[in-house]
Amino acid sequence: MEVQQQTTPKSCVLLFVDDYGLGNKLKKQLQQQNQDVITVKVGHNLTKLNEFEYTLNPQQPDDYDALIQELFKQQKLPNKIVHLWSITPCCQQQLEFEKVEQALTRGFYSLLFLAKAFARQTTNE
Repeated sequence: MEVQQQTTPKSCVLLFVDDYGLGNKLKKQLQQQNQDVITVKVGHNLTKLNEFEYTLNPQQPDDYDALIQELFKQQKLPNKIVHLWSITPCCQQQLEFEKVEQALTRGFYSLLFLAKAFARQTTNE
């Protein structure tokens, strides 16, 4: 009797990695499933660290545009996007204004800028 292995078709996942380790664990699992994983971490500007790792500034919409353009040029547009930048430690404390701003920037605005970058890329094709 022959055992058939189920294989997942290869795809590309764009993973916005959190600061708490969840993204890194997910990256390892996806890679074990033969998925290409492109990670993006918070940084001062868009920087290509290697073929599959980038940093970008979540407050700079142009960084998102440049990232999507770079991925398009390399023919690595993702099939899936996992955005973990809004992951935070659980706490009952009241948030200070800076923390609220950071949460908005890494959560809502980051997703907004990413969606706009994809929309601009598809209209430029």
